[in-house]
Amino acid sequence: MKKLILVAIVAASFSAQASFYQENCSNGAATIKLNNGHVQNGIILTERSYGNGGVNSQEIEYKRGSLQIDSLNELEISADTTTSCQPGSTGGMVSWTKVTTKDVVIKKADGSMFPDTTLGLNSNRMEVKATVICELNGNSRTSCPQ
Repeated sequence: MKKLILVAIVAASFSAQASFYQENCSNGAATIKLNNGHVQNGIILTERSYGNGGVNSQEIEYKRGSLQIDSLNELEISADTTTSCQPGSTGGMVSWTKVTTKDVVIKKADGSMFPDTTLGLNSNRMEVKATVICELNGNSRTSCPQ
């Protein structure tokens, strides 16, 4: 029984898959940032006010569940996929990069208004709109064709 358990653990360790996924999106001024993946998760919106002390900018980070994000007009700019498969190998690594642009509409999930200092805000303070460029990077183990 102990040998069977040991064999099962060793077999599982060889089939374990390491992977990575990260997508970062931003508008041109980097005042709206959308992050999703293993390193960063969340939405960052910039609030900017003007006063006697000059310009005051502050990045506010929102959790993904607190905002609703609608993506429109997504367009792929470039995509690249590479594998480490060699002749005769049954497995290897695959990595990919994809660059897209899209329009996003961001609303608070609870239906409340954004502060009036939020950049990209529409007139009723219910939506932030922007065109963003996104870069997706990932890698994982893969099966190689025979």
